[in-house]
Amino acid sequence: MSDSQTLPVPNPYPAGDVTVKSFSYKEALLLIRLIDRHSADAAKRRGGDFILAADYHAGWTDGAGVDHEIVVPQVMLTDLASVPRLFRGLISRTGPWVEAAVVHDFLSIAWRVIDGKGTVERRRFADTIMQKAMIEAGVNTYSRTAIFGAIRAAAAFAYPMFNARVPWSDFATDLHNPIVPPQLPPGLTLP
Repeated sequence: MSDSQTLPVPNPYPAGDVTVKSFSYKEALLLIRLIDRHSADAAKRRGGDFILAADYHAGWTDGAGVDHEIVVPQVMLTDLASVPRLFRGLISRTGPWVEAAVVHDFLSIAWRVIDGKGTVERRRFADTIMQKAMIEAGVNTYSRTAIFGAIRAAAAFAYPMFNARVPWSDFATDLHNPIVPPQLPPGLTLP
């Protein structure tokens, strides 16, 4: 169990610069979008409309053939693919890249929670995972190129700007908050 300051899952980053040989999805992504989505105070702080309903597991293999796991934690807030409104006619926030975008969101959040250090190695790892995840999902070359270009452009601003430690609670919401159960379909219970 972790406190609100630390990641509730293992650190997803490898030590140093590594080669990512392959990526794999391990399970279905379960998201919740509340009817009154701004009633969760964390959603107001970070702008995420969607909440992970359960931990999401993905895997990657390094250059030496060793398998690794990334666990995106339940309750993380996400805006799916962070596509500015101006470009949503070209690239939607949803599509076969959604899972890749959620994993990339988590990797972008994790370094801020761990120690606030947005290193070149961490950025390169997160971006490579995003690329490999989109390939695994069958995203076409045009969309991959457009999405990756947007990520690289945003990173030029985001990494230097957000180079400070932030508590995990700023990126998560409480699914046991009394406002959540009444908004769920009848009979649906959360882990």
